[in-house]
Amino acid sequence: MSSAVTVELDALWLPKQGNGEHEWEDGVALSEGRRLLGLADGASSSPRSGAWATSLVEAWITDPIGSESDLPRWLRRRCEDHGRAQVTPDQGAWYVEALADRPAHATFLGVVVAASEPPRYRAVAVGDSCLFHLRGGRRLSAWPVEDAADFTSTPPLLSSDAAELERSLSGVQWTEGQLVAGDRLVAATDALSEWALSVEAGAPEVWDALCRLDAAGLRRLVKDLRDADEIVNDDVTLARCTVGSWR
Repeated sequence: MSSAVTVELDALWLPKQGNGEHEWEDGVALSEGRRLLGLADGASSSPRSGAWATSLVEAWITDPIGSESDLPRWLRRRCEDHGRAQVTPDQGAWYVEALADRPAHATFLGVVVAASEPPRYRAVAVGDSCLFHLRGGRRLSAWPVEDAADFTSTPPLLSSDAAELERSLSGVQWTEGQLVAGDRLVAATDALSEWALSVEAGAPEVWDALCRLDAAGLRRLVKDLRDADEIVNDDVTLARCTVGSWR
């Protein structure tokens, strides 16, 4: 008899301070029915990075990667789809032509909870958007970055240019783990992930706090951290998965 695993998913996000919501360059997509979570952080230094981030996470939900060997083909399709969706130079302002040949870049994190008993999760990542596995308010793992000191300004990125496919694939990492009912998987883009790891030793309750946040709470937290220069001024995205019972 096959098992049915229930999950609850939600996500919160904020743009950089001084930017409007339409300037948010991360991407997040969720599917409770398929137990999928996708998170991406568009690189502000590249054009159309927000659109690229969004296309990656939406594709993870509609066309998830079945195995590691499927990844090159999956990413090539994403590059092709992104290229077709972009504005051509004669449709935009003069500066669009200057940007047309520059690829977009983004970090990417894809998570799936398998319908097994007990359930397991599997995740793929490129870059420094992080996945935290929590149990009873305690962090069991942080991945793919485990320590706040390991964040850099040049993480591996997925490129929208198929000609850069080999470089994109060189940064791919995979992980998996076993879950029990009540476990939480928390995914966050780099700024929030780095802050949480940096304060964990002195404030282990940070993980419970992230799980309890609502939209207003995230706004207050991030504003306070930015005002105190405890977090860089970057887009912030937080996604959460709570594992329910299975039968």
